Order: sequence, then C-alpha cells, then structure tokens
Amino acid sequence: MKGVHTVAKSNHEGIVQIIDEFKKWNPAANNWFSNKTQRKACEDIIKYIGLEVALQAIPFLPQTNEMEFVPTVTTPLQLLDKYSSLKAQLIKKQDKTYEI
Repeated sequence: MKGVHTVAKSNHEGIVQIIDEFKKWNPAANNWFSNKTQRKACEDIIKYIGLEVALQAIPFLPQTNEMEFVPTVTTPLQLLDKYSSLKAQLIKKQDKTYEI
C-alpha cells in the first residue's frame, strides 16, 4: 500500500501545481481546490497529457486565447477537453508562418 500513498501524494502535488499555474492569470482558479470537477480534470491532465507538458502549456494560454481559430482555454477541464484541438491549431499556425 506504500506505492498507492505515494501516487496519491504526487497526484495531489501535481493538482496543486496545475491550479497554481492557472492562478497566475485566472483569479477564478483560487476556487478550484474545492471544485471536484476541476480537480478531476487536473488528475486526468496528469494522466493523459503529462504534468510537465501541462505546466509548460498553461503559461501560454493567455496568448493563445487571443489567437483567431485557436480554442479558448481558461480552466483545467477546458485544457483537458481542448488540448488536442489547441495543439493542432498551433501546429497549423506555425506551418503558415513559413509559407512563401
């Protein structure tokens, strides 16, 4: 059972890190520690996207939210739901910058 406790503790730490990143630019994030939906989304982000990838992406969301045709993401649940679309749109935009 020692391993289960370690995983739960690391998930909790990851959830805190994700919410703390959102708090830097979204004041509503202060309420997410008590929001089961947002905490579950953080757990799923860690599981499916990865903590490191999420922590690198979240600081750029205020910029991507202003881009045309790029999904708006302001919560962990939206990041989980829209991550693939966000990534695809950013790749398309990057390709267009190199068109001649």
